[in-house]
Amino acid sequence: MRRTVYLPVLTFPHAPTQRALDAALQAAQVVQADLSATVYSADLPTSSASIAGLVIGVSDMIAKVENDSRATAEVLAATIRRLAEGKGVTAEVETRAALPADAKGALVRAARYHDLVILPWDPDNLTGKEVAEAVIFGSGRPSLIVPEGSALSSLRHVTVAWDGSRVAARALADALPLLADTARLTVLTVDDDKTLEADVGTRLTEALRRKGFEADHRALSGNGRPVAHTLQEASGQLGADMLVMGGYGHSRMRDFIVGGATLGILAHPTLPILISH
Repeated sequence: MRRTVYLPVLTFPHAPTQRALDAALQAAQVVQADLSATVYSADLPTSSASIAGLVIGVSDMIAKVENDSRATAEVLAATIRRLAEGKGVTAEVETRAALPADAKGALVRAARYHDLVILPWDPDNLTGKEVAEAVIFGSGRPSLIVPEGSALSSLRHVTVAWDGSRVAARALADALPLLADTARLTVLTVDDDKTLEADVGTRLTEALRRKGFEADHRALSGNGRPVAHTLQEASGQLGADMLVMGGYGHSRMRDFIVGGATLGILAHPTLPILISH
């Protein structure tokens, strides 16, 4: 059975860099999946504004934004096809025009038909962060954030952020099918911001060993630093290829209230991170 991954791309107001797309395609190659990508250009409503009795038409401005967005979408679609061919990844790439808000809803729904969503990440792209939040909390599928400066080269060593919770268990279950039997897993526990069961890390380590994986446990102390920083720093020091973690968040008044560790990861991911909610 072939694994399929989804790559959602918005061009408005910020488009991902070619470097970020290259890192995303590299991840698709590593997880040995076929790729489906949708590149959305902006379709904006035509309107006009009146200031001090002067009607200022904005249709020309809107038309320029739409034309620029469509041109960018075509370039990005061609870039994805070229990168996929170069990496030996089978890819289906389409372009669509939609209102930005409608596009986010559409890509969330499309993500549900795939095994994994790959999210290209560059630090200056706020649109990418919005897409990530929408997909992580709305699609019901695992999402792999791939920073442009930290491409996924292998899955030989994976760290697992673990607190025994439902979302952590969900993330681990989503990650295991991506791994070879020879993969090494390091379980990371951080008890600075919550009280964990005394043996929560060792229990998971033993469970992974029973599955045949090489596994060990590291109990971390953040010393007052954000949990996201502690987890990523430890993963980097251990030479991990990817961090696996649950995405914490809930809906209040139709807005997502994102947990502290998840918020920190979305603010500044430093290595490929698989998140499930």
